[in-house]
Amino acid sequence: MERGVWCQPFVPVELDPHLDTVPSRALDFLRTIGECPRDPALCTDMPDAHVLRFDTPPARLRATAFIEGCSFLLLLGVAMPLKYMAGMPLAVTLVGAVHGVLFIALAVLTLQAIREREKTFAWGVRIGVASLIPFATFALDRDLREDDAAWRRNHG
Repeated sequence: MERGVWCQPFVPVELDPHLDTVPSRALDFLRTIGECPRDPALCTDMPDAHVLRFDTPPARLRATAFIEGCSFLLLLGVAMPLKYMAGMPLAVTLVGAVHGVLFIALAVLTLQAIREREKTFAWGVRIGVASLIPFATFALDRDLREDDAAWRRNHG
């Protein structure tokens, strides 16, 4: 199991005991969620577990890659079928424009990282190719998270 993935703090759930629509076993399970102990070994890098951070240059790159990947999947999985199966070309126009802006932002942040943080050209090409393949930016997330953690250790 990856470190930091399950490190969100549990919030005890207050449930109405008079709910008739939820079976009592389900209510008991939901009540115990807040009592589950967390493994401290998984939570040593809790601040780095959040994908959508913009406070450091590597975090901005990581967040942009994540959002760009989501927009690409939204474009391919929702907007394109709406255009071709439901006759709604506006979906591709809107989602495509947002995805285009995110794609350019990812390219700019990658070039900035190559120039300012002395990353290799091959590293930049890898991010560029990943932005063209569905789900590939999510595969890069681990490397981008480690890059962000290293940047925080050196500048922090």
